[in-house]
Amino acid sequence: MAVYPQIHNATYDSTFDMDYYSQQQMPLVYSLFKPFGMAGYTITTFGRDAPYSTLTLMYFATAEQFEEAFAAHGEEIYAKVPLFSSEVPPHYVGQVYNITV
Repeated sequence: MAVYPQIHNATYDSTFDMDYYSQQQMPLVYSLFKPFGMAGYTITTFGRDAPYSTLTLMYFATAEQFEEAFAAHGEEIYAKVPLFSSEVPPHYVGQVYNITV
């Protein structure tokens, strides 16, 4: 999971380009992480009252798959963050227990 802060809650000159993120960055991440088991991802945006503007969930069968993918390509992915955001996102790894769609 990666989260990006609301612009009005972030640093003074914060920027975020959703078009680049959704059309360039995340497809790149998916292409790099898919060989490690990434099944897909979702991008969710929130209103101004939320502490974050954007939440991205990346789906893997195990946390170890994500850790392997990130170890192999994390540096490359984070190097591209300035192309769409002035904020470096924290990322969190968790376990999904139930999905109903």
